[in-house]
Amino acid sequence: MRNKSTKSKRNYQKIIFMSFIIFCVGVLAWDIANNGFSAAFGDLPAAAQIDDIPEPNESSDNSTLTDTSANTNNTTIPEETLTPEEEAAAAFAQLRMEREEARDEEIALLERIIEDENSSTAALEDAEARRIAIASDIENEITAESLLATKGYGETVVMIGSEQTTVIVDLEIDEQDAAIIAEIVDKASGCGFENVVIVKR
Repeated sequence: MRNKSTKSKRNYQKIIFMSFIIFCVGVLAWDIANNGFSAAFGDLPAAAQIDDIPEPNESSDNSTLTDTSANTNNTTIPEETLTPEEEAAAAFAQLRMEREEARDEEIALLERIIEDENSSTAALEDAEARRIAIASDIENEITAESLLATKGYGETVVMIGSEQTTVIVDLEIDEQDAAIIAEIVDKASGCGFENVVIVKR
């Protein structure tokens, strides 16, 4: 008799527990159906944190960032230094470029005069003659520089003008060297020995 009573009591407890579980499941299902999954369980913390992350400030100080290209030994990397020969070559290349730019500007001016219908006959003849002379001067300058290099005078720039010819050299020269340079340039250009002016860079 006692065993039947105990068994009946246990069955009653199971029924109550199952009813509670069914009730909770029903409430949860109703909440999800009306408010969605996130309302039932709450937003995931990770999602909330991602939304709350502020955009990076472009004007912020970047000094806190790690520069992987920095020298880890904190040693100063010396700037590249040119040898005297490289420095001279660069300087003379710059001089030649400036000479060419000046010539290009003069040629452009002469071409405008030649193409201008209002230019007089004398102006046209002078402009055309000067343009031909410039082309000849350019060829003679290159020839003179090549001859000077062959004679051991290294980097030079020859600039033939209407009244004098300037020779820029990189070496220390004496009067004998100056005379040889002037003679070479005169033979290459026909500018006149006495019209050659030599300048040390």
